[in-house]
Order: sequence, then structure tokens, then C-alpha cells
Amino acid sequence: MFMNKQGEIVEKFQDFFQQWEKYLSQKYSPYKGFSLGRMIDKFWKRENRKLKDLGITRDDLLNLKRIRNVSAHDKDLIGIEEKAVFLIEKIVHNFCKTAKDIATLAHDIYRVNTGERVFDVIREMNKKHITYVPVIERNNFLGIFSKTTVLELVAERLNLGELLISDIMDKIRLSESSDNYEFMSMYDDYYAVYQMFQHYIDRGKKLGVIFLTEDGRETGEIKGLVSAWDLNK
Repeated sequence: MFMNKQGEIVEKFQDFFQQWEKYLSQKYSPYKGFSLGRMIDKFWKRENRKLKDLGITRDDLLNLKRIRNVSAHDKDLIGIEEKAVFLIEKIVHNFCKTAKDIATLAHDIYRVNTGERVFDVIREMNKKHITYVPVIERNNFLGIFSKTTVLELVAERLNLGELLISDIMDKIRLSESSDNYEFMSMYDDYYAVYQMFQHYIDRGKKLGVIFLTEDGRETGEIKGLVSAWDLNK
């Protein structure tokens, strides 16, 4: 069925608002029937620093609520501007999305153990177009094999066909000073992930990858990873 542009905007707005309302209910509603206005107040009190960083005010939140209330009663009664859709989408993207939602999840992560041949790992990296490979042994994270590691091995003219990962663990640990990575919880929100990458940029450095575990600790099992490219998902 044909839908005009305003109809598409209204539908988009309502879809994003439902996602936000679900998030608010799960995080800020102590009991069933807690009003949307009170949930928004709690949301603002808890997240006002992040919201201000995103250029979102308390009035913006209340205006979104008013638009939703009017459009819910009569879609034709109010014209929703694209600005409102952009605003609610920004909220959903930064608060309702988690690190897990934009990550490459565990079953798709190429990982290696210390018994694998270095040459085979490099070949797989080239085939899969990846830069960072976690070295895992019995679910324990030991470090990352990266293009920096490869360059160091080539510079030393080592025979890559004969080396095992276990033979170069000292080099892998040394290269970690230039290969920056972090660990975060898979449940951290998108905003926290974005800020982690931004923190490195502000210091004139590059964050290669964020590994995700249940609790955000390096000792946990890796559930996923996020690169800077994933921020656009």
C-alpha cells in the first residue's frame, strides 16, 4: 500500500520510540504501570552527562514524549519533522544498542592456539582480511597476533613456515605496546564503546579492537569483538 513521506516519518518515529520505551521500562521501571514521564526523568538524571555530550536536552526528551502522545491518538493531527526522527534514532542508537549488537560474535571470530603454525595464521588473516587474531589457550586470552607481529617477524628474517605461535609468544607480548586493545562487557551500551575509541583518538592513538566478555574482564571467555568499522552498524 502506498504511503506518503509523512506517513513513513511517523512510522519510523513510532518504531524508534517503542524501542526507547522498551529500554526505559526494562531499566527504569521499578514496577508495572510506572509512568513514562517518571521513567524519562530517571533516565535524564542517570544519563544527563552522556545526553549533553550528544547534544540532547531534557526538553528534547519531553518534546519527544509529547509528539508520541499526540501522534498515538491521531497520526494526522501532528506533522512529525525528520529532526524528531533523527533525535529519537540517536537515543536508540546510543543507549538501546549494546556492544553485542554491533560486534562480531564468538562463533565468527578467527582465533588461534599456541600449537598452530605462524605461516598458516598469516595465510588465514590474508584470506579473511583481518588484522587482529586473539591467541586463546583453554579459554584463556594470551595476547593478539597482528600485522605488527608479522612485520616484526619479517624484519628479523625468520622462517615463518617452521615457527609455531608458541615460539613467538614473547614477540606477541612485546607488540602489545603498539597494538592497542581493550576489554569491555558485551552489555555495555554503544555510547560507552564509541567513547572508548574516541578516548584513544583524543590521545593521538589508535584502538585496534575491543574484546567483549561477560563482565568486561580479560580473564573471561571472549564473546565477541568490536573494531572501529563496527561503529557504523
